[in-house]
Amino acid sequence: MKKKNRQSVEQIWLWEKGEVRNRNENVICIRKVCTAKGVCALYGIFEGIDEYGGEAAALAGNRMEEWFDSQLLLLLKEADSRLPGTSKKLYRRLIQNSGALLFAKLNEELFRMGRRNKCVFGCTASVCLLWQETVYWFHVGNGGVYCSKRQQSLTKVHATPEGELFRCLGGNRDGRVDFGSSKLSGYLFMICNDGFLKKIAWEEIRESLLSCGQDKKQLEKRLKKIGEYQRLRRSENNSSAILFWRGR
Repeated sequence: MKKKNRQSVEQIWLWEKGEVRNRNENVICIRKVCTAKGVCALYGIFEGIDEYGGEAAALAGNRMEEWFDSQLLLLLKEADSRLPGTSKKLYRRLIQNSGALLFAKLNEELFRMGRRNKCVFGCTASVCLLWQETVYWFHVGNGGVYCSKRQQSLTKVHATPEGELFRCLGGNRDGRVDFGSSKLSGYLFMICNDGFLKKIAWEEIRESLLSCGQDKKQLEKRLKKIGEYQRLRRSENNSSAILFWRGR
């Protein structure tokens, strides 16, 4: 794709280790490419589960970046060349089908590694793909994708009220992930793991972020304050979040 900047996208992120954790097993992925038709960007957070969760999350992040770099960009380019003026419905179908296949293969790889090593080799995943003013998201686990125009999460939580996961990558051979889309417009989008929202309601965070407008420095300070708050509470969870929005 020809690199020509027609649209800017801003992003900030937080990666905070829990106070009682030895390491942060969350993996953050960020990719952004300027094309002739605007920015194509990938934002994702993968949170490891159990002892080998860090390795599982790292593998998932690598597979996602490989997919974006070597498959998705080519797929979108081919769609443009074969069908000039490609409709958003076609883009949605291409992205959904390609992403679902990626997650199915990734899930099988993680599941087989767990079986081979007689352990749980799994992770959660919350991923957003930005293309043509639309945010497409894939999700499985107890993290989430949020938009400032809504008071609730765009995604469902695949865990019991006690916090026990019943859907994740590598946990079984299902491999299903939720999929959806939303207009980028002038909204703030946030991806985070469950530790970032531990005992803090999205409604409260939403109001705090909206009060910053789109001031990048102020938004960075707000994310850091939330991470610091969780750390000082000696939270066992790592806190990871990505915030992105259309630039000016």
